[in-house]
Amino acid sequence: MNEIDGSTTATLALSPASPVDQVVTLASSDPSRLSVPTAITIPAGQTSVPVPLTILDNTVLDGLEAVSITGTTSQYSPASGTVTVHDNESATLSVNLPAAATEGDGPVAGTITASEAPTAISPCNFLPTARHA
Repeated sequence: MNEIDGSTTATLALSPASPVDQVVTLASSDPSRLSVPTAITIPAGQTSVPVPLTILDNTVLDGLEAVSITGTTSQYSPASGTVTVHDNESATLSVNLPAAATEGDGPVAGTITASEAPTAISPCNFLPTARHA
């Protein structure tokens, strides 16, 4: 799911069906990225209900995040599921190198600039392109 998706629906299921309504308490591991209702009721005799999920666009360049949703109720074992939220912000890398270098000159110095500070280590590989006149 992408931050800009806004909302979607998941399915909360239990088995076997309960003879009484089951109030399931829900929690998100990161409510700043993905929010869920605090509780939802599965009516007696049913085994599933739709659950609205709200994806929040935090306008921060923070990459992918696996967000866990946990459900608990007194009559069933706790359960959880994971949703990966994809970031919609991006950064730009700029590479500034000399226009020319001569073989044998040794290392060539340049600068790499990112438009946003990284929130995690992101290795970059640069491969020279050979041009022959």
